[in-house]
Amino acid sequence: MKYEVVMFNMSNFSEWEKGVTNRNRQIFTQLTLNKKVSQIVAIDYLPFTLKRALKNYFSDIFKKNDQSKVVYKDKTSQCSIIQEDNPKIYHLSTIDLLFGSKKAQKKIEKILKIISDPSLTRIIWSYFPVDTFYFKIKNDLTVFDAVDNWIYHSSYKRWKRRLKRNYKKIANKADIIFTLNENLKNFFILLGRNENIYSISNGVDYSHFQKKDIFFDEKIGSIIRPIVGYVGIIDFFRLDFDLINYLIKNHPQKSFVFIGPVWPIYFQKIHPQAKKIRQIKKYPNVYFLGHISYDKMPYYIKQFDVAIAPYQFSLFTKYTSSLKILEYLASGLPVVSTPIAGADNLKNIIYLASDYPTFSENIDLALAENSSQRRRLRREAAKKEDWKYKVEEMMEIVDKKINEKK
Repeated sequence: MKYEVVMFNMSNFSEWEKGVTNRNRQIFTQLTLNKKVSQIVAIDYLPFTLKRALKNYFSDIFKKNDQSKVVYKDKTSQCSIIQEDNPKIYHLSTIDLLFGSKKAQKKIEKILKIISDPSLTRIIWSYFPVDTFYFKIKNDLTVFDAVDNWIYHSSYKRWKRRLKRNYKKIANKADIIFTLNENLKNFFILLGRNENIYSISNGVDYSHFQKKDIFFDEKIGSIIRPIVGYVGIIDFFRLDFDLINYLIKNHPQKSFVFIGPVWPIYFQKIHPQAKKIRQIKKYPNVYFLGHISYDKMPYYIKQFDVAIAPYQFSLFTKYTSSLKILEYLASGLPVVSTPIAGADNLKNIIYLASDYPTFSENIDLALAENSSQRRRLRREAAKKEDWKYKVEEMMEIVDKKINEKK
């Protein structure tokens, strides 16, 4: 049995090409290596606001891509083939959801009719809870992989009611639901979902963080050691800036390096928490290096002496799971984290702290106890969580469910 996977993404293909990485991208990458998958149609994040539609239009539809062959194009959509075989990979971008769900559904069905092989078993695989029209597209199986709970994401406050309705629809209609932690699984159980729901935690591209090439960038290479580092989106509903401020003040002899974009940018001026990040930037031992591509990330992480995951406790973080902790461990780094969802699974290999003084003390403890043996144990723990094993587990579940349906 060979599969066609029609994937509704939580980001754009062009964003992945620029170095953005997330669970969606990692699972997509592993599916391209699966022998049962003959074709993947990667559908960009479907814009439902004018601002996002304009971004998608100019970056993925209007813009000509000389690296791929366009197989369909009209005023609001474009589909290109970016890999010819083993498997075939199509990139589809459309802004038709801006004009309604039916419009988007008809357009995608029209394009799929052109590019699909009817002999393949079609799996609809979604990361997009803002709409659920894709369940109506002809398929053999539907999968929803829940990344975070968008109801509690600050960017989706205006669509909270819509998301609540759609999560209920997903709970009722998806053949399989994957979640990244037990809290998200329980969220769907409370919506009435009791079967074919699986908690599969985030993984790590282990080999990616074993790179031994020499790469030097003065932005981090000239910073005084020891370096306490953080990698990821720097936002006000994920990170505990009071904790970060406390740590910086109590470790003046250490350098604090933050890699990643401050998001959303306009929050730096208008958000009530904005003054906290401005205060942090004033410390002489603090460095914000901005966005670094995923390809270069291993070289930067290796410059850290200890990595931190200073997440706050909130309804949003309750349903999240840090990709970065496993990437730190794959690099052999000691990690100090607040006890976010999923961190308990790693409590024997990382330092957990529920209060500010303990977190601060654990930074010194992590540095003092670091050794070649501990670095080896961290890498071994991360290796067991490779994305390859996560997707193998997912596909075993998919195979079983398709056979049951047939």
